[in-house]
Order: sequence, then structure tokens, then C-alpha cells
Amino acid sequence: MEYKLRDMSWSEFAERSKTAKTIILPSGACEVYGPHNPLGADILVAKKMSEMLAERVNGIVGPCLEVGQSKSLTSPGNDRHLS
Repeated sequence: MEYKLRDMSWSEFAERSKTAKTIILPSGACEVYGPHNPLGADILVAKKMSEMLAERVNGIVGPCLEVGQSKSLTSPGNDRHLS
């Protein structure tokens, strides 16, 4: 059974919506954790946890909400900015 909204067709979503009453929106920050982790480590964990929860409660995993601000990404000499 498919739990991820982004991987469903509209007809699959319509069918799943009949029994799945919960939509889970994973969220996490995009920030620096050091040279050993990706900037999106929070969202990777949140996505996996959401998938596990959706399976357990017969839910649907909606789109990820990636948020945050990290001052260390705008250090002197780093002239690339996201907005």
C-alpha cells in the first residue's frame, strides 16, 4: 500500500482517502550540523518517521515542509543566499 502522497496518482489518492483520515506533514530545518551531515538532515529523519507513522495509523504522508534559517550559511565570504 502506498503511503506517500507524491507517489500516488489522483485516483490512488481518492481511493486511499476513503480509509486514511490522517495526513502527516513532515517538517524540518535546513541548517548546518557539521561536515559529516547533509544540510537537510532534519527532513531526512522527519520523512522516515512520517512514513513509519503513516504505516502504523493508516495515514498519508504529505509534502515536506522544509524551513529554517542558519546564520552559519551566511558567513563572510559566502555570498550565496537562499530566500
